[in-house]
Amino acid sequence: MTSSRVIFILTVCLAVAPAIAAPASRAARFQTLIGKVFTQETVANMARNKDEGYRFETFDARAGYARVVGPFDGRDDFFLLAGRGGDVLIMVEYSCGPACTQKASAYRFAADARPAHLAFKDVLSLPAFDELRRRLMTLCLDASGDFDTERDARAAAARDLPACPYALSLSKRGGRGTIYEASNVDGSGYALSVAKSRVTPKAALRWDGRAYTGVDVVDGNDVLLQSEQMRALF
Repeated sequence: MTSSRVIFILTVCLAVAPAIAAPASRAARFQTLIGKVFTQETVANMARNKDEGYRFETFDARAGYARVVGPFDGRDDFFLLAGRGGDVLIMVEYSCGPACTQKASAYRFAADARPAHLAFKDVLSLPAFDELRRRLMTLCLDASGDFDTERDARAAAARDLPACPYALSLSKRGGRGTIYEASNVDGSGYALSVAKSRVTPKAALRWDGRAYTGVDVVDGNDVLLQSEQMRALF
């Protein structure tokens, strides 16, 4: 092979190399997955807009946690978890007025970032908590099988049952969580309300690649939800 031909081949290779896409960074993939399920605004705009509109209040790709706030009463939290069949994204939506309601839904993503909805009841395993599981599945699931404390979201036959007594707290450092029982302290009936609600841990959760599995309760002490505790837990 002549030296001129070698030079030509090397030149072509160098020209083609930049066109070969490098693997997406964890941060870029995390944003892409969020964009697949949160459609009110593009993730590019949310990353830029720091003062108004929909925006990332927190974006921690390393921990797999992000919080979106914006022109609504509440916030949306996202948790990126390694799954056995692909990445799993948990989305927890808070709708807040005098108190906050919660909706938690789960999505598994293929390599091309196509989402498949997973009913949250199928990514929550409580084999050692029979009564907790029974009450949670009866009172805290919406018509799609997602954890949802909003009564109107339930299947019609369950809307007249008592309010969901539980709250879900997922760790912002990934892979763990706690199911709390919530109760009000002033007769208002509000759950997850600052200075009006007390939460008691009922089951600690650990992500095992397929589901959050209930393990022993770490601390049985209840917590009055002042502002800092509310922000730390929910």
